[in-house]
Amino acid sequence: MNPFFIRIIWLATALFLTACGPWFASRTQPYLSHDMRVEQRFNETTSFPYTASDERRNGIMANANKVSAGMTGNQVYDALGIPDEAETLARPLESAQGWAWDYNLYKKYRDATDEGDSYVRITFDGDGKVSKIHKENINPLLQT
Repeated sequence: MNPFFIRIIWLATALFLTACGPWFASRTQPYLSHDMRVEQRFNETTSFPYTASDERRNGIMANANKVSAGMTGNQVYDALGIPDEAETLARPLESAQGWAWDYNLYKKYRDATDEGDSYVRITFDGDGKVSKIHKENINPLLQT
């Protein structure tokens, strides 16, 4: 086979793998984060401003303090249920560095965060383990 042709194939393969790195790196992401339909379903089926149902709100508030650093996505899912929004935290053309799940109690705008929004954000590291729990505008008793 022509050496020039082999170099072209090798270069094209290397470029393809570099560009697709985030897709291949997602093997350790937490359960459900890969499902981009999570946020799509929330945005398509929700009218804004959004207020969680009493059942959803009570479940999130009762179980938010059960989530701790080092937990897996399955453990968070068992405690809080399906997140309202899920996003991959990565720079362009780089592997995923983490993931974030949002559990909204109140959200004013569809595509933007407002200072009055109330939510619990669970951040996962690159290994799919909880690294941070952020509670915004949640009852002070839950702020731990």
